This record gives sequence, structure tokens and C-alpha cells, in this order.
Amino acid sequence: PLTTLVSRFTDPYNRLAADITASIGTALSLDAQASHRAWVRWRASHARFILTIFQYTAINSEWIRQFVQIENQKLLAQIVKAGGLILTYHTHHQNTFAAVLGVAGAVISPVAASTAGSPLYRTIGRYIDLINMGSQQQFRGGVYLYTDNLRWIVQEARTRLKRGELLLSLCDFHQPSAEQPHYFLGRAIAPPTGVVRVALQCRVPIYYGLFSPDAAGKFQLQLQIAKGSNLREIIDDYLDFLVQGVRRNPEAWQGWEWYGRLPLAPPFEETLRRCHDQL
Repeated sequence: PLTTLVSRFTDPYNRLAADITASIGTALSLDAQASHRAWVRWRASHARFILTIFQYTAINSEWIRQFVQIENQKLLAQIVKAGGLILTYHTHHQNTFAAVLGVAGAVISPVAASTAGSPLYRTIGRYIDLINMGSQQQFRGGVYLYTDNLRWIVQEARTRLKRGELLLSLCDFHQPSAEQPHYFLGRAIAPPTGVVRVALQCRVPIYYGLFSPDAAGKFQLQLQIAKGSNLREIIDDYLDFLVQGVRRNPEAWQGWEWYGRLPLAPPFEETLRRCHDQL
């Protein structure tokens, strides 16, 4: 594919090739060849994201029918109708995922890091704005909720959830905390959970979603209803959903970029996790 060819010579992530390949191999117990193939597809996925940033306004129902395979149409319809919180992951395509949810009928507001605070903004700020402004046109009145004002985020999230709108949040990175960490593929992780807490307080539905291209290049949309009645159970279940997704499709997750920097899980916890995965 064109994205594979172009990314081989131009992708800025090429300098991280060895680290990302090693992370995939270590976490999923893959041999060197399989890990390398997953890295090549991961890099091609990033190249596809670069091409997509100029196409957000072209996303419509026909585009979704042509380029997106939805595993559970009924659950997507439920999510669009009922609103709530959908927890997703860094996949190179989370902005496209939000746009697809908007086109499907949701008033969608993703929680996102402040663009102005990015160290790359001075260099590529024009393109960051293209990504955010272009995708936001599909949100049916929803907006990006930037995390530079946490008190405002909590208030805005609560207001929108109570109106029956949909929030999208990425909770797949480590935010050091005094609370007991969760365990994920041999690593300890303490994800940000503020929006999840608000959703639990508002008693709205919580879902998980993973959106990324497969080896053939078609976007796969996997959805699941959250299991668990409290914060810890939900985050554990959310991480399990990601484990299932990356075992099927390792290149689905952008987080291999920082997986190697996550703290190692205690050996006992990792043994429990491996037993759980085998059940």
C-alpha cells in the first residue's frame, strides 16, 4: 500500500522503530519477524492518519459504509441514542473515530490535552489545528474539551452527560498517582480517571471503543459495554478490552510508543494477569 511505502522513508517515528518493535514483541511474546511486521503496519497506520487530516469534511454515511467495518451496529445505535461516556485509546485515529461517531448521530465531545501546551505546536501547530477544527465540524455541536482547565472540564462534562450527549476519553497512559495501579501486559499503569468518575456520578452508560485499520486497510470499530460497578473494576475491564484488541491486531494501539516507559508490574501481579488471560 502507498502508506507503507511512504512511511518507510518519511515517517518521523522511524527513529523509534527499535523501541516500538521491542515493546510489541515483549508485551505479546512475538518473535522478531512478527514484531517487525506489526511495526510496519503501525507506521503505515500513522501515515494514513496524516492523509486523513485533509478529509474530515468528506466523512459521511457513505464513507462509513465504504471504509469502516462496525462489529456491533446495534450497540453503536444505542450509544448514539443514549449518550454517555466512551473510553477509547490512542490509535493514530481517535480524531477520526470522534468524527465517525458524530456522523453516526451523536453529539460528541472528546476530552483532549491542550494543543497550545504541546512542545510541537510552534512547528506543526497549523496541522494540529487542521486536525481539531476539521474533525470538530462533524461533532453536531460538540467540542473538544481541553484539559488545561480541570475544574471547567468537570463542570462541562457533567452538564453534557446530563443532556444525554456523548463524551470520548482516552485513558491509556500513565499518570502517577498515590492510588493502587492497574496492571497491563506486564506493566503497571495509573490512567487518568476524572471523566470516568464524573460519568459514574451521573449514572450514565459507559462503553469502550477501539478504532483502527486492519492489515487490509479497512477501519475496524470494536465496541463493548463496560463491565463493573465501580471505578477500579471498570478500568481493569477497559484495559482487558485493549489487551484483547492488541492480541488480535498489535498495530491498533499507538501506545507502544510509551509502553516501554511504564513501570514493571510486580511478578505476582503479572502471574495473576497471565492466568486471567488464559481463562
